[in-house]
Amino acid sequence: MFQTLAVVQAGGARRRQLSHTVGGVPVLEWVLRRLSEAQQLDHLVVLTGHLAEDESILGLVPPDVCVFRSSRTDFLGRLHSLLQRYPAQALVLVPADTPFVDPVLIDRLVTEAREHPQCDYLCYATADGKALNPEQVGLFGEWVRAEVIHELHRRLVAAADRQHPLRYLLHHSGAYSLRLLALPEPLSPEEIRLRVESVQDWEHLETIYEALGPERLDWKHIFRLLNDQPQLRRQMALLNQRAAGQGS
Repeated sequence: MFQTLAVVQAGGARRRQLSHTVGGVPVLEWVLRRLSEAQQLDHLVVLTGHLAEDESILGLVPPDVCVFRSSRTDFLGRLHSLLQRYPAQALVLVPADTPFVDPVLIDRLVTEAREHPQCDYLCYATADGKALNPEQVGLFGEWVRAEVIHELHRRLVAAADRQHPLRYLLHHSGAYSLRLLALPEPLSPEEIRLRVESVQDWEHLETIYEALGPERLDWKHIFRLLNDQPQLRRQMALLNQRAAGQGS
């Protein structure tokens, strides 16, 4: 059994963005490279579906990285199936369209979980304690205890809850032990958007890559760059507002 299993969520609508390149490297490859630098992860698996469209993802995954294809249509069912194939004590879930995910922030999640063994779920939060969306910020993932995934799989019936089980945890915080960590720097989360969902997102990430190069894409350098680029922050904030208005 693995202690901590990193799961890259590469199915659904995300598949369209994963072949985009940043600095000449496909987005999915960036994510896998970055996670391979984390010191606290025991294993890495790409999670995707069995649809014909998911075949394109397979060619983007290096041969030394495992791929788990689930026929389940709900995300919770896919996680449950994955844990049957790769038993683990905990999962770190990372969106596949976040090429600048930071291994240091990932390791901090795992370390914090080990220091607080009663926790069921950990993620980063705003200064006022609101959980941040890893898909938007694009620098980290979410840690969750495997036992909680199994329990939710047995109990949840509603399609919306099964598709977004970690959101369910946040909305039912009284029933679970949740721990939210403050981001290391006081940068407004509304002005951070390091995912690849649109052409503008891709252009923003290319701008960051060209400014920092491949060796300085850690969160500290990215935050410093964004602090010095108010126009870029405003553009990211506008995209986040539009996405929130569309319910994404």
